[in-house]
Amino acid sequence: MGRKVKGAERRLGDLLSYWLIVSLMRFLNLLPFAVSCLIGELAGNLLFYLDRRHRLITLENLERAFRHELSPAQRIRLAKKTYRNLGRILIECICLPTRKPEIIRDYVSISGRDHLYEAQSRGKGVLFLTAHFGNWELMGLAFSLYGFPSAVVARPLDNPYLDRLVERQRTRFGNRVIAKKGAVREIVKYLASGGRVGILMDQNVSAREGVFVDFFNTPASTTPILAALSQKTGAPVVPIFMVPKQGKSGYVIEVGKPLPLIETGNKEKDLIANTARFTRIIEEYVRCYPHCWFWMHRRWKVRPEDQRREWGRVRQMEKEPQIKEPQKIKEP
Repeated sequence: MGRKVKGAERRLGDLLSYWLIVSLMRFLNLLPFAVSCLIGELAGNLLFYLDRRHRLITLENLERAFRHELSPAQRIRLAKKTYRNLGRILIECICLPTRKPEIIRDYVSISGRDHLYEAQSRGKGVLFLTAHFGNWELMGLAFSLYGFPSAVVARPLDNPYLDRLVERQRTRFGNRVIAKKGAVREIVKYLASGGRVGILMDQNVSAREGVFVDFFNTPASTTPILAALSQKTGAPVVPIFMVPKQGKSGYVIEVGKPLPLIETGNKEKDLIANTARFTRIIEEYVRCYPHCWFWMHRRWKVRPEDQRREWGRVRQMEKEPQIKEPQKIKEP
């Protein structure tokens, strides 16, 4: 009985959250887009002061990345700019997906399409190297609007009503969402059919799942999935990042040249070397547009000693003798 009551309470809470967010979305869509964006930036600025936990994470990350390049006052200003940008991104995600295609095209342009055509001509699908940079949600939507529908890997939201809402927005122009759990098999099948798959590989992963490569001169536990998929399928890796337009609102999606894999014959070392190379490209974009990256995430949470400790436990478990259940003696 208690479980049923708790389940009903949770569903009611999810539904109320959904309707509150939908009501806010409708209100913001009634306003001029520029006014909504200003509200988002002001909200982001306020959040900087209210969200102590993530403010401290942001400042700690900025100190780790720019301690020799920016003063403490400059890092605080950059942190505030990052929060304002996050507020604007949220407004863009609320308002733009429901607008007419020509409005989205005017706001988001694309460069480097020839690089994508070159990668696609190989006939093995395409893997996109990208990150939580710029407005990554809007990038996927706009990219599909330009005739390049792709698959994105995402974990379903805890609120099923909001999850369906977000998925409708993501797939409006033909994109596909692949659930994070069991994603590898689906990705391989999708690539084999000539599909395009975006992988955001800029967040911390567990010691068991990641490899350590330098990010801003500090080892960071990084998913090797992009390099592993490219090695397995032969799909080329193409960098794709959304950067702010110069002098006006909006973005440019920059499509880079396909990246040749490092292949020495040692798969394990190649996996790490390619992951390190991909991470350097992400760092280059973050250095050019530091306010566009998601600094609120604990990118350096897992340390190399955590990995050594974790694998030490695994090896110890493998060495321990397996205790067999005693055989039952049949009674005469």
